This record gives sequence, structure tokens and C-alpha cells, in this order.
Amino acid sequence: AAATVTVTLAGGTATPHGDRIDLVRNQHLLLTVTSDRDDQVHVHGFDLEIPVSAGETVTKDIVMDKVGRFEVESHSPVLTLLVLQVQ
Repeated sequence: AAATVTVTLAGGTATPHGDRIDLVRNQHLLLTVTSDRDDQVHVHGFDLEIPVSAGETVTKDIVMDKVGRFEVESHSPVLTLLVLQVQ
């Protein structure tokens, strides 16, 4: 089953902030991001930049086809949103 995570970027902070998400290889991650400002969310290891505009919500379906530990970060400000642990 797909893992679903919702991230909210507001007032210069993030919810969640640094949570670890355990996944298995080839599992789908449905990542939903809502932001109060223009930003980019970067999924390390997957070369994925997700642009998000102020007041908008973006959902991305990402196949976890690599094994390891991958950080998901916003760019302005730089915050670690999630740590994806893929087995």
C-alpha cells in the first residue's frame, strides 16, 4: 500500500519537521505539500524538485525504487521535512 504524508510549510516552519518514514523498496509515497510561500521541496537521492506556489497544494506520487536513507528538504528556508528510510 502507498504511504501518504502531508507536509505543511507555514510561517517559516514545517509540519512535520524531520519525521522518519519507514518504507519498503518499490513502495509508492504520496507526498502532499501545502505552502504559504513559493518554495521547492527537494527529495534527495531521487533528483526530484517539487515546486510549490504560495497558497497551493501539490501531490506527487514517488516510487521508492532505491534503498537507503533520503532526506526531503524545503529550500526557503532550508528545513528537513522528512527522512525516508527505504529497506
